Amino acid sequence: MAINLNELRKRICEKQDLFLFDEAVKCYKSKALRMAYIAIWICVAESLRNKISIIAQRDKVADDVLREIEKVESRHMSPDSFILDKSKELGILDDSAFLQLEHLLAMRNIYAHPYNIGPILQETELAFIQASDKVLSAPALLRKPYIDKLFENLSNNRHFIDNLEEKVTQFAQDVTGKIIPVLYPYMLKGLLYRL
Repeated sequence: MAINLNELRKRICEKQDLFLFDEAVKCYKSKALRMAYIAIWICVAESLRNKISIIAQRDKVADDVLREIEKVESRHMSPDSFILDKSKELGILDDSAFLQLEHLLAMRNIYAHPYNIGPILQETELAFIQASDKVLSAPALLRKPYIDKLFENLSNNRHFIDNLEEKVTQFAQDVTGKIIPVLYPYMLKGLLYRL
């Protein structure tokens, strides 16, 4: 299996993910497969953390998670498993993606320690594909908990949005562009229910 790293790179949504991805690619191209595997995991973990940070700007639950991550980091502990678990809880990862990335992390933990083993070429290529498919190509979009909180605010806080047509329109455009499209029907049902 020969992967096209340039195609995977083009699919990356967030610019800040490019640097670490490129580092992993350099390791891969120089046949340092163990380092490439470790580097692609670091890229995944950083990307998930960044997605949580972006979502936290509008989502209180994600903001609380971000603060918990920062506490783990401040104690100089590895936040990798914590970030992975919280990404699943926040809905950034589905069950399938979580399981695949959990395996990637487990193998990264083995390869990053002196067990005198490393990944084979196909395993490293699969790690790049999984990183791209499950994390790097997915934008940081707001999930169901944000929609539920939005409904609560719209229902209970009369001054949540200014009562000017252009403000309401701008808010609606801004929010719908940041929510997972598959949740639009859920959002519509929720709005209709509250009318």
